[in-house]
Amino acid sequence: MRFIVRRVGDRHLIVRGRRRSARDLARGVALRYAETVVREAGGGEKKVHLQYGFRRVKLPGRDQVPLTLVVVQGFGAEPMLLWTNLAVRAARRWVWRVVRGYLTRWLVEETIRFIKQSYQLEDLRVLHYERLRNLAARVMASAYFGAAWLGHSLKLAVLASRVLKVARRFFGVPEFHYHALADGIGFLLSRRRRGPVIPARPANTPQLSLFRFT
Repeated sequence: MRFIVRRVGDRHLIVRGRRRSARDLARGVALRYAETVVREAGGGEKKVHLQYGFRRVKLPGRDQVPLTLVVVQGFGAEPMLLWTNLAVRAARRWVWRVVRGYLTRWLVEETIRFIKQSYQLEDLRVLHYERLRNLAARVMASAYFGAAWLGHSLKLAVLASRVLKVARRFFGVPEFHYHALADGIGFLLSRRRRGPVIPARPANTPQLSLFRFT
């Protein structure tokens, strides 16, 4: 199986037959490549400048398995150490593929945190698991509407700009603007005097029904 794993600095690796700690090996890695990424932090965006490089390593007791240690500097005082069995060549795109693959994990966690905070997913109060599942499905559909569908056409782009405006953000709208979209949608719906119109559906059907506002 292919993998990308974050490595603790005091764990040991084998290089040229010698056993050394990953932290010591990282100090000797030439950080030949650079990249700038944008991370959402504190309701805004932050540019992070990364430098990264790699070297060939092996695991103690697993000398027959070739691995690559990728060192990434820029996220903190200590470098981030990644080791992988993916093929890595001495070119930017090959090494960046490993870094980007691990950073995708952070994107997933940030999206989950966004859904929990903006849609108050953990505040749902129901008595049965099936009802909890149905409500969670509607929350996911709402999050998808704001993240992947809203703004894909001219009319929706106008709607999105209006929603972002009423969100009343003090420091502008960051590139990761899903929080502002969720705030704006909540503000607009809170001003409506009528509740959702639930469409009729056949009895005893397991199919979920989405509601609409008139």
